[in-house]
Amino acid sequence: MSSAPNVLLSGVVGSTAFGLARAGSDIDRLGIFIRPTPEFFRIGTKHEDSLVSTAPDVTMHEVGKYVNLALKCNPTIMDLMYLESYEQQSWEGEWLLDIREDFLSEGYVRSAYGGYAMGQIKRIKQELANEGRQKRVAKHARHCFRLLRQGQQLLDYGSLTVKVPDPEFYWAFDDMTGDQIEAEFWKAFDVFNDRVGILPQQPRTDRLQDFINYVRRL
Repeated sequence: MSSAPNVLLSGVVGSTAFGLARAGSDIDRLGIFIRPTPEFFRIGTKHEDSLVSTAPDVTMHEVGKYVNLALKCNPTIMDLMYLESYEQQSWEGEWLLDIREDFLSEGYVRSAYGGYAMGQIKRIKQELANEGRQKRVAKHARHCFRLLRQGQQLLDYGSLTVKVPDPEFYWAFDDMTGDQIEAEFWKAFDVFNDRVGILPQQPRTDRLQDFINYVRRL
């Protein structure tokens, strides 16, 4: 991965941030950088909007790409806005954190968090059909219920806590069957779908546009 210039924010995400890491778990980092505006006008220049490495595991998104992903409330992307601490944080990054609620809208939170959770249930079914690999079934279950809980937090409060308050709830999936997990999922999914939230129907893009305009200034 080439070096990311002008880093706004970066921090540890994934299982470490959730408080669900075990020995040997990967340490994943996610961040946002600003590409200097003149580069967008330079002839013959290819602009990478994501910089990715696997040793170590780091993903950096250019601020324009990050904002577009966050407006769709992509759960992996949104975690960065709610970490307890950051390894790098510029004043522009602090500004973005101050307006992070502007990304949120009811429809995208429901479709993104509910949809990603449903995807984990589908993976559980695939694992059960493939010799019933319990270890991977439990891993998908942890992702599934964390997503539903985070989505519900966003709907209820317009904010979320990345680190889970009750890790024992998630480790209990190690001892549950696929049928038990699926039954619990549908109960939780019904609660999620029926929840009347406080989020607006549309994100507040005016302040986000002001932010982009400023950090992209010549």
